[in-house]
Amino acid sequence: MSSKTPESDAPESIGPELPPVERVSCDACVVTVKGKPYHIHRGQYVEYVGVNEIGELQAAWDFNRLSVKFDAVKGEAQEGLKRLAILDEHYDQLLEWMAERLVDWDWTDQRGRPLPKPDGTAGPLRKLTPEEILFLDSVLSGEVPAEGKNADAVPDEPPA
Repeated sequence: MSSKTPESDAPESIGPELPPVERVSCDACVVTVKGKPYHIHRGQYVEYVGVNEIGELQAAWDFNRLSVKFDAVKGEAQEGLKRLAILDEHYDQLLEWMAERLVDWDWTDQRGRPLPKPDGTAGPLRKLTPEEILFLDSVLSGEVPAEGKNADAVPDEPPA
């Protein structure tokens, strides 16, 4: 008959120790429609894993540099089409790294219906507006935007 060791002798945990999931309020996410700002995710949240991989950091820096290009076409004729053309070059790469880090959200679409939850693929992200993607980029880059600001600042460049 064998006796068990007291629980205090057991290891604290078995398996890897994972970093905690971060939760951020989305009150500051703003989508502009016909010149009027809408806080479409007020009272909602997004959860993500807080650790960046090197490839993710590079993708974030590349994407954040696009805000300078967005500013350059602001107010021009066909601004929306020009913004989409700028985004197009980097869109798939951006969505891939975002999908890897997003864990959960309670976001709704512009009709108030729940959006599909993040599932590790780009699918749920493809239902978002460019402003929502810029907001998520800011959050995942560690810069929670102030009320009404979606990624206006360009983060520090990677070391040379």
